[in-house]
Amino acid sequence: MSDRWIYRDSKEEFTQEGGEIDKFIEKYRQYHSKRIYDIVEAIKNAQNKGLSSADIDFLTGKKSSNPKVPIALQNVLGRYCDPSFTILDNDILLDNNILAFEKNGVVEFVYLSTNQLDKQASINDQSTVLGKFLSNDEARRLQGMKVLNSYYGNLEMIKVLSILNSIKNSNSEFLNGKKIGIIQILNPDQGFPWVENIQTVK
Repeated sequence: MSDRWIYRDSKEEFTQEGGEIDKFIEKYRQYHSKRIYDIVEAIKNAQNKGLSSADIDFLTGKKSSNPKVPIALQNVLGRYCDPSFTILDNDILLDNNILAFEKNGVVEFVYLSTNQLDKQASINDQSTVLGKFLSNDEARRLQGMKVLNSYYGNLEMIKVLSILNSIKNSNSEFLNGKKIGIIQILNPDQGFPWVENIQTVK
C-alpha cells in the first residue's frame, strides 16, 4: 500500500499529485449548506401555507410525505412550523448548520450535527471537556463548578455557544434585546436531541 499521500510537503503538492481535497471540501460544504437552506424553505413554506410538519419534507423544502425524512427531524423542527416563530436569516448561522427561531423576544437554536451525541470523546485521555488542560481528578476538584463530561453533545453545545459569541462580538446588533432560550443539538439519524436551556444554566 502506497503512503505517498502522507508525506506531502504542502497542500499544493498534494493537490498537484491528483488529490481532490479542495473539491471534496467544497462539495461537502455546498451539500450541507444546501440542506440547511432547504430546511429553512420547508419551514417557511409550512408557516405560509398552514401546513403541519407531517406535510413537509424537510430535506427538500417541498410539500410531501417522505418516509426517508428522519422522525427526529420532524419532531424537533415541527414545532417551528407554527407561524408565531420567526426564522432568523443569518448566513453565518446557516453556514454553520445552525437554525434560529425567535418568538416573544426569545431565540431558540437547533444545530444539525453528524456526530453521535451520546458518545464520549477522549481529550488527552481524559473524559471532561477540560481534558486539554486538566486531568479528570483536577477537574472534579474545581470549586463551585460542574464540569461537563466530554460527550459529543456537550462539545457541540460549546461550539454553538462559541459561534454565537463570535457573531455577537463582530455585530453588536445580533440578538440585541433578545434572550437565548433552548439550544438543541440534533443528529437527525440518531433519534433524539441534545438539549440545553441556557436560561437555567448557573
